[in-house]
Amino acid sequence: MISYGGTYPGSSNPHGVLRHNTTKRNNSNLCGALTDINDALNLKPEYTELYNVKSLILVRNKQYDDAILWANKGLELKPENEDLLLNKIIARLGKKNYKEAIHDCDSLLLINPQNIRAMNQKGIALNHLKRYDEAILLYTKLIELEPQNEQAFYNRGISNAYNKDFNAAQKDMDRAMAIDTAQLEVGYNNIGFFIKF
Repeated sequence: MISYGGTYPGSSNPHGVLRHNTTKRNNSNLCGALTDINDALNLKPEYTELYNVKSLILVRNKQYDDAILWANKGLELKPENEDLLLNKIIARLGKKNYKEAIHDCDSLLLINPQNIRAMNQKGIALNHLKRYDEAILLYTKLIELEPQNEQAFYNRGISNAYNKDFNAAQKDMDRAMAIDTAQLEVGYNNIGFFIKF
């Protein structure tokens, strides 16, 4: 849940509407959440986080055209907003517009060359376009930046499998599983620690 200062709905503070609306989103109350965002946009149309939340809700509900529309409206106000660009990329992937997704990923990577999520999404689009060698290179770069990123190993494994390098694919899948298992064990240990007290 996104938590900002402010009051709850009924006040003239859009932050409170935003906090309330994300709770509604988590409860799958799409209409109520979108109504709250629209109310907040009427009060504070320059508040780009509202466009971000609205486009994210629309992406999660597979309303990809609307998600792109609202992400673009937010990007008009703040062209370098990474979250809005990511929502737009995910919507494009959902629509299977892989070339446009790659273009948006490249735009985001110009803003932040080390944006892990943009690199991952670009790799997914490259795989769909059967550009496996490019995807493998991209995932390798991502792994250099973040060596414990199990998703990057998993996705590179998929790229290697499509590229018919099954040994490399198996190594990447094994590494992804090892990282994921290690993270689960850390989580369980932390839970045990909190239960003791």
